[in-house]
Amino acid sequence: MIDFTIFIACVGSLWFLGGAACYLLKINGADSWPEGLKEFTVYLIKGSIFIFRSSWKALKIVLPFLGRSVYEEISGTPYPDTVINTSLIFSNEEMLGLVKSLDGHPYDTPSLENYIPEYRGAMWIDVSAVGLVPKYKGLTNRQIQEMAEKVIQNFFMETRSTKKKVEIRFLVVTSTRLYFAVPLSVDGKRYLDKQTEALPALPASEMKQEPLTEAVMAESPGLSMAGEAPGTINLGYLLSDYTEYGMKIPLPITMPKKTCNILIAGKSGSGKSLSARWYLWQMVHKRESYVFIADYKGGEEYEMLEGSPSYASGEAAIQMIEAFYALFTKMRNRHLKSPRHLVLYIEEWLGLLTYAETKDKKLKNSLMAKVGEILSVGRGLDLGVILTVQRADASLFCSGSREQFQCILSFGRCSKEQFSMLGFSSEMENNPTAGYQPGQALALIDGQDSVQEILVPWINDKAEMCRAIRSRLDVQPDIRGLGRADAGGRSTEQ
Repeated sequence: MIDFTIFIACVGSLWFLGGAACYLLKINGADSWPEGLKEFTVYLIKGSIFIFRSSWKALKIVLPFLGRSVYEEISGTPYPDTVINTSLIFSNEEMLGLVKSLDGHPYDTPSLENYIPEYRGAMWIDVSAVGLVPKYKGLTNRQIQEMAEKVIQNFFMETRSTKKKVEIRFLVVTSTRLYFAVPLSVDGKRYLDKQTEALPALPASEMKQEPLTEAVMAESPGLSMAGEAPGTINLGYLLSDYTEYGMKIPLPITMPKKTCNILIAGKSGSGKSLSARWYLWQMVHKRESYVFIADYKGGEEYEMLEGSPSYASGEAAIQMIEAFYALFTKMRNRHLKSPRHLVLYIEEWLGLLTYAETKDKKLKNSLMAKVGEILSVGRGLDLGVILTVQRADASLFCSGSREQFQCILSFGRCSKEQFSMLGFSSEMENNPTAGYQPGQALALIDGQDSVQEILVPWINDKAEMCRAIRSRLDVQPDIRGLGRADAGGRSTEQ
């Protein structure tokens, strides 16, 4: 029976092939019976390929659903790609806590616009805000996203007691809105991939990571940055924002007739002298100030400045202070105006006073009195003093003159006595400086609400910075040249 069935099938196939070949021979113009059979075979193969491709396309659509259905039917559990990770979903209380953590970092008065715990395998969060807090006004959208992401990640890790980061997809990032989603499943991740693939990428951040460094340039056109007041220098970058978020948020001050006097304190190796040179470089770099340096120590860091009429080392530092005081007196008595903001920078004030006392105690008292007088009334004449000292004891200043510094910086570890002496204890409950590294400092500035913790960048090329300072000192007028001025506010600067 089986052999007969096979025989019938073979005969039927031959008849079918023969009939198809004859049909093609007559209808399709084949030259011979074998040629007709050949054309039929080609049609058969093409048809099979078409049917296979069409079937595969259909299967690709159907199989995932069919596979999930079969999987769920057999296992009795949801398909793995659809499983929601409920541990990532915020409670309402946690959601409000997250929004609160964004307040000040970087948003001003953020509020929750919309919260969807789960849709399409993802958690959706939409936050709006009045804007950015003042110190973050200059952030780009990319920098806003970077800070927001770190805040959200920290919140996740704290509330979930884990060090594992969660995946966050940002959909809208502006100064007034933060719209993002967190995938809760594999399907949710796929859905967000499609949602975000068409979004324009934000420009890559130019932030530098630790160690924080700064480059200097030998020349500058002397123009301030857009929106920056003339005479502004950067004291450093806010420490917490850099260490926590990698953000370089500058702490600027305006020196002319505002923050004229700066006290820089810190032990040897705290970074105060390098920071002071960075400040001097900024002043001369913008060509908005004339700087005169009295460096009794005469250290090698200032060796490149030797020979400049605006720099004096050793005993000549005393003569520089005397000359600056004489200019100050002349300007005050004759009501002269300075062509630019004038700065007297004194390196290691204690060492200078100690030397003066060995020469003549009256000389020490005279120097203290003259510097104290400039500190007290020089601001109105657009003159200022920048003074560095290891320890700012009251004995180094005339009565009340230490209170005339509009900006006080303390680098490195600050002792309990100095913390109180410099006025930090009235602004901060605890002294945070125990672990400070070189270049980290406390900054107390008149007109600002609280003490700021800052980080001054490490200068890549200190020699280049000194060359830049020297090049500007050599072309500015010396003190005697500035003293040749007419009364009535006219200057004879040459």
